[in-house]
Amino acid sequence: MKFFCFLTLFSSNRLRILSPKLIDRRGSVLETNVVVAEEQEPPSKESKIYWVLLTGEPVESNQECLRIIEYYQSRWLIEEFHKGLKMQKCRS
Repeated sequence: MKFFCFLTLFSSNRLRILSPKLIDRRGSVLETNVVVAEEQEPPSKESKIYWVLLTGEPVESNQECLRIIEYYQSRWLIEEFHKGLKMQKCRS
């Protein structure tokens, strides 16, 4: 599936990850969804967004695909929040 949104091409697919051959593939198979987001007209080549996101969340529609991308965008805010909490703890 491929969709366009805000000059960004995004797609999703299902991925099966097998156990390593080193352990004779005796482990369980990991099934996950993959969402790829790629900026189509970036302001510069160096700033182009290209994300490959693995998720256990369902990705069956445009909205679900965008929801996963929005979760990832929120990650940076969450990281900064946790960094602030750690800094405050260090000062106490």
